[in-house]
Amino acid sequence: MPTRLTDWTASPLVALFFAVEVDAIDDKKPIVYHYPIEKKLIDIDRKSSPLAIRQARALQPRNHSRRVDAQAAWHIVHAIHDGPTKGIRFVPIEKMAPHKGRITQVKIDPKRVPAIRRELHDIGIKHSTVYGDFEAVCRSIGPAFGIR
Repeated sequence: MPTRLTDWTASPLVALFFAVEVDAIDDKKPIVYHYPIEKKLIDIDRKSSPLAIRQARALQPRNHSRRVDAQAAWHIVHAIHDGPTKGIRFVPIEKMAPHKGRITQVKIDPKRVPAIRRELHDIGIKHSTVYGDFEAVCRSIGPAFGIR
């Protein structure tokens, strides 16, 4: 669904966790996206309306929850563009200057997903540590009892 705000993480391990968290659908491979953020992409004039930004910008949210901290969260706020039929549209970030050519895709072999999940779990990257709520704790320990 088109949205103005996308979630990103500064942690490669958390990004990998999200990429392999659910099983692949059809023949789609899990992907980790790498987007190097520069200072010029972060600055947003906090006095102006966020609806007025002309190009997507990255921002690090305030630490308002355990989840934000655990996920090393960042957000990208996308600019709104006039659509061809009197509506709003979003331009994919990879097609916008100065973002063009900055995103790298790391495709993951679906056959490796179970092993990657186990390895992430073994080093402490699991539902309970990434999400931090009771439901996540249950999802984290479920596989040990054959519950998925």
